[in-house]
Amino acid sequence: MGEDRRQKLEAYSLAADEFAAAVATVPQEALPFKPKPESWSVQEVITHLADIEANNYVRFRTVAVRPGALVQGVDADEWANALRYERQNAGLSLDLFRLLRRANYELLICLPDDVWTHPMEHSERGRITLEQLFDGGSRHIAAHIRQIEEIVAAWRAAQQR
Repeated sequence: MGEDRRQKLEAYSLAADEFAAAVATVPQEALPFKPKPESWSVQEVITHLADIEANNYVRFRTVAVRPGALVQGVDADEWANALRYERQNAGLSLDLFRLLRRANYELLICLPDDVWTHPMEHSERGRITLEQLFDGGSRHIAAHIRQIEEIVAAWRAAQQR
């Protein structure tokens, strides 16, 4: 395994702790707050990440075993609405996200280099490799940490009105 991939995998693993640390700063009463009706709450963001990590659990294993397999994308808003993210348990979703992230990391660090070039047919992104799927998803957490910070800032502003 090259040093670049090893560093990416370590960052991928650490992102779960960074996300959990960001969530830990959120007051309980702010979890369901939505800055706008069409926005997500912190609670919904947490559940979204658990579902994405669960999907990646399946995707990573599928492409490792069956190169060229079709993997499904996720319409995040559709999932949030249909699965009632606003009613899900944020603590349980966070625990699930962290456990799945750890399991995915443990799988990815042991895969041989050639598996990273295995292609898949992604329902939304077309033909991509495991490496491309991994690279695209590794920036996902940082974006959601910023989103949580923005939601909490809006919640604090709303409390002062």
